[in-house]
Amino acid sequence: MNAYNRNTKHSSLNCGTLFKPKLPTLLKPSNPPIVLAEVTVQAAAGKARVFINYSSIIVLSQMGSNVQFANQYRLVRKGITIKILKGWTVSQFVSRELPFEGIEVNSSSVPFVVQYCDSLRIDKERPLIYQLQLVRVLVNNTKYKITNKNLTGLYTSNQVC
Repeated sequence: MNAYNRNTKHSSLNCGTLFKPKLPTLLKPSNPPIVLAEVTVQAAAGKARVFINYSSIIVLSQMGSNVQFANQYRLVRKGITIKILKGWTVSQFVSRELPFEGIEVNSSSVPFVVQYCDSLRIDKERPLIYQLQLVRVLVNNTKYKITNKNLTGLYTSNQVC
């Protein structure tokens, strides 16, 4: 007898793996993406919903005048194929004269939060891997770091996005 009942509702909460890669000052879309975090969920056959929650703090340190910062992120799902689900850009520009160039004079924190619901149909039970990737970086007169990262994936077969 099959232990799986199609009428049974399934849910699971999965904590992600956080990576600490070296963060570049320049990353072009033609470069390979940098994986910041990853979570794997085990999905049963049928309708599936996966709620992804990612949060982090981007700490910017101003090192001179005309600060420019732009990071581009994307969420991807890896299953049988790789699918780009959504992208986000975090940017900041500050034009301020500083008495000395190259000395850190100002620091700010920018929260970055992603909430995404992936609704799909699965033909057979399989793991789904979700990655938050950094795909573009452009900085001028600033240093940055990404702290306080957190990633979770909630799989469910009984809710609507």
